[in-house]
Amino acid sequence: MGRVARNLTHTMNRFSSIRAIIAGAAALVAGLATPVFGQGVTSSDLSGFVSNEQGQPLAGATVTAVHTPTNTTFRGVTGVNGRFSFTGIPVGGPYLVTASSDGYKLEPVAGVYTQLGANTDVALVAVAEHVVQLEKFNVVGEVNDLDSATAGAGTVLSNRGIEAVPTVNRSFADLMKTNPFVTVRAGQQIQALGMNRRFNTITLDGAKIDDSFGLNSTGLFSLNNPFSLDAIEQFSVSLTPYDIRQSGFAGAAMNAVSKSGTNAFHGTVYDLFTDSNWQGKDVSGSLEGRRQPLKERVYGFTLGGPILKDRLFFFINFEKFIRDSSHVSPAFT
Repeated sequence: MGRVARNLTHTMNRFSSIRAIIAGAAALVAGLATPVFGQGVTSSDLSGFVSNEQGQPLAGATVTAVHTPTNTTFRGVTGVNGRFSFTGIPVGGPYLVTASSDGYKLEPVAGVYTQLGANTDVALVAVAEHVVQLEKFNVVGEVNDLDSATAGAGTVLSNRGIEAVPTVNRSFADLMKTNPFVTVRAGQQIQALGMNRRFNTITLDGAKIDDSFGLNSTGLFSLNNPFSLDAIEQFSVSLTPYDIRQSGFAGAAMNAVSKSGTNAFHGTVYDLFTDSNWQGKDVSGSLEGRRQPLKERVYGFTLGGPILKDRLFFFINFEKFIRDSSHVSPAFT
């Protein structure tokens, strides 16, 4: 009887240990799932208006938005005001937006691209199944109309825009200075609206990558760029955002979102090199017509594709930065 009691006690202790492990794992998952306010926005919104030929809202229409590269599908139904909305969808595109309603024919809208942290609006017009002749079409606009989709004074660079930006250092600063309110001074010091660079905030996929200790003139936590430009999908600069999800800065909020895999395999290979022979003898820091010894090389690759088509994707990036430099000093030859 004593042995049975000991075995029962041992079994209950094992169950208690397992329950404690499960409870700890659940608490960890809950902690990871807790939203962090003040972080960067990593998605976009897509909304629109479905109306008939007379411009009246069409309620109850089924709207479908398909992210073409991954075949990810989002569905919704228009309300009594004829509007639909998809929030928190992947940035970029293209998206194919279609709608259906009994007794009406709606033409799909293709090639819709969304922007990081912004709302993209799409209009769909439903045509009755019978032939209708259009007599006139009036367009009316007012100066004082309020655009609820306005994101404030800011800019968004798509993947194609990032590739078109000329850059020597392959740095975030070269992307930021595409905004007319941002100034990049010597040493890659980023100033927005005349504010000190310490008042900026920089996020990557929603996580802050600021220089919290004030050791770097760029405001980034790393000496060089912390993330490869070849692995960025979109890049935004917000100065006066109306979105309450963005906070904690007085200058500018720079937000980058990384790429993702698609149903098609794609990638890049790059190797960039420069040295002092490409510089002039009168550049800043030179002494008596001599160039500072300098060698820089950046090489890497990207690769993305499907693991399970339409379901699971991968994207990897490798980049190595090598710099050899020395200051010219009159004490040495």
